[in-house]
Amino acid sequence: MRRGILTRNLKAFGHETYPRTCLCDFPHSPHLVQRKLRGGQESISLYKHHLPPTPPPPLLRRMKTLLLVIFTLFSSLGAFAEQCGRQAGGALCPGGLCCSQFGWCGNTDEYCCKGCQSQCGSSGCSGVASIISSSLFEQMLKHRNDAACPGKGFYTYTAFIAAANSFSGFGTTGDDAKRKREIAAFLAQTSHETTGGWATAPDGPYAWGYCFVQEQNPPSDYCVASSQWPCAAGKKYYGRGPIQISFNYNYGPAGRAIGSDLLNNPDLVATDATISFKTALWFWMTPQSPKPSCHDVITGRWTPSNADQAAGRLPGYGVITNIINGGLECGKGYNDKVADRIGFYKRYCDLLGVSYGDNLDCYNQRPFTSTTGICTYYELATDEKRHPNTQSSDYARPYPKTCLSDFPHALHLVQRKLHSGQEAFPSTKTANEGQRTISLYKHHLPPTPPPPPLLRRMKALLLVIFTLFSSLGAFAEQCGRQAGGALCPGGLCCSQYGWCGNTDAYCGQGCQSQCAGSTPSPSTPSGGGSVASIISSSLFEQMLKHRNDAACPGKGFYTYTAFIAAANSFSGFGTTGDDATRKREIAAFLAQTSHETTGGWATAPDGPYAWGYCFLQEQNPPSDYCVASSQWPCAAGKKYYGRGPIQISYNYNYGPAGKAIGSDLLNNPDLVATDATISFKTALWFWMTPQSPKPSCHDVITGRWTPSNADRAAGRLPGYGVVTNIINGGVECGKGSNDKVADRIGFYKRYCDLLGVSYGDNLDCYNQSPFT
Repeated sequence: MRRGILTRNLKAFGHETYPRTCLCDFPHSPHLVQRKLRGGQESISLYKHHLPPTPPPPLLRRMKTLLLVIFTLFSSLGAFAEQCGRQAGGALCPGGLCCSQFGWCGNTDEYCCKGCQSQCGSSGCSGVASIISSSLFEQMLKHRNDAACPGKGFYTYTAFIAAANSFSGFGTTGDDAKRKREIAAFLAQTSHETTGGWATAPDGPYAWGYCFVQEQNPPSDYCVASSQWPCAAGKKYYGRGPIQISFNYNYGPAGRAIGSDLLNNPDLVATDATISFKTALWFWMTPQSPKPSCHDVITGRWTPSNADQAAGRLPGYGVITNIINGGLECGKGYNDKVADRIGFYKRYCDLLGVSYGDNLDCYNQRPFTSTTGICTYYELATDEKRHPNTQSSDYARPYPKTCLSDFPHALHLVQRKLHSGQEAFPSTKTANEGQRTISLYKHHLPPTPPPPPLLRRMKALLLVIFTLFSSLGAFAEQCGRQAGGALCPGGLCCSQYGWCGNTDAYCGQGCQSQCAGSTPSPSTPSGGGSVASIISSSLFEQMLKHRNDAACPGKGFYTYTAFIAAANSFSGFGTTGDDATRKREIAAFLAQTSHETTGGWATAPDGPYAWGYCFLQEQNPPSDYCVASSQWPCAAGKKYYGRGPIQISYNYNYGPAGKAIGSDLLNNPDLVATDATISFKTALWFWMTPQSPKPSCHDVITGRWTPSNADRAAGRLPGYGVVTNIINGGVECGKGSNDKVADRIGFYKRYCDLLGVSYGDNLDCYNQSPFT
């Protein structure tokens, strides 16, 4: 149930009472009630008047007034809870409320227990605190508050538990053994990142995790030019917290996910312990294709592909090391860094009383495929070191030319060891007493002499390289599923790994959006599997035959060029499956949106289903459709009434749609009614985006959705009818035969006929229960 708002609606004509119902599609659908006018009258939705204009009857005017009062009342009472979780880009609920499995905020067991996504701290649910007590936490991180540790007093048990409860599934997935292993693995990996231990340290090197809070003496502000995650003036994005998060393009999405503005306040990661832990858990729980999430690996929810198995990546703790820093540590045989991570893990497993599981190292695992495609093409010079006992010289091996496959996450581009005050760069063959693990840009205790001249020159060289790449725009904007569905600027392709470019590596296999490299010309359809190869300009004109009729308010707006440009921005739309599947998707999309924008009536010229896309925006909207929201705040003087093919409404839909397509629709909602490409993109955003528990319309019509037992019991079987259920099931489905569903089917059949494809099964939702 999307809102839980009960209302009684009356059908506009015939005085038939509409049953009391929860308007579960209210956040999307601008059409609370739709009606049909027969005998030359028009199809019309409650809040828009289709041609020819007819004044609403007194009852309808009273209903509009009543509904406006209801909206205002509920808004003032805060009944419209903020969306959260995966339905809102990972946002947390305000005030520490739980985020339910359906993306709504509350504090009862319905929100905080089964399926809860974040801040799931209900006393009735078994949380992380049931696995690791305060005293055990102190024992595991025994020396984190040592006087010599810069982070002393910062990392508290209270902060850890509060952060852990903000991420559903962390430490609560599977049986007790799995839950314990996940906590051990998380604390082990982050202990390695923040360690202050050395071989002969008191209580051993693995009792010194969480000694550091932030990078010592950072060499730069770690700001890379980004339109999506712009650096704030005077702010620095060096390594902070358990995972040592770095760079503005990590602070930005992490902050968005946890509900803190870390771009403008990066120091929060080093001053607020709960936020600090949350940034590490955000990384832990978030998959970064082609890498799974650390959470899914350690809890056994990840199944390696054939390629993974061929690369030696088998389920176990070793794959987590590969996820975090595989490009530097894995596939190189035995090395101290991987062994250090394993040492922490074994100690914590022993303290938790759980076995280690299999495949602890990644010595023989190949790193995951590069997520950036950015190669250094520089071979680092060697640096001399002296063995303290023999005073003989040898050299650290030069690091090979390589793609830094972990750069978007990895904070440690090169790691080194300290040997009795001398540094070996970037790796050494032997380990000596007194050594401490250290990363290139942070210095662990005890203080060491200044680095040798060569190392200082190499540091300077690396900084120049980073600056050069930044100025050349080598760090492309993130896009696709890795960035909330965002599109690349300038029409660039979004690669399967979430980076922007215009070569085959970006626009070819696995490309997520704008995969043509540039907007195609409608006069020369690209063919070869594109949407333009299925629907030509002339066929588009035939399908939407009367959209440019003189009586249509939207005449001249919805163009073929804009449709193709928008379609090419969404990978998979109209390009998934065989020709029949592709044709059905295009027919289904145009049919549902034609119903939303129809100007047809029963005796209209060429029939009612030749009048799709007649309307552009809601006529005479009764309000500004603004609901108080900290995440998607309304702009002064802006109105968020229905616009475009899907008639997108309300600030909390304009906000995420705009973010996904790269347009600021909160401040510029009129773009949906003035820029045809953006208008189509908002409809395609809705079409392609699942809103749990609903699948996406795309997945249903292309056969990628498998109904659950609950779906089957509710009559929701694959077919066009489920698409109607997704869009407006709470109002139209499960009520037997009705004109609104029949109208949607009528458009669909006409378009399928024009495309020369069969309709498929299960076209209606007459007997389907709406989604919960």
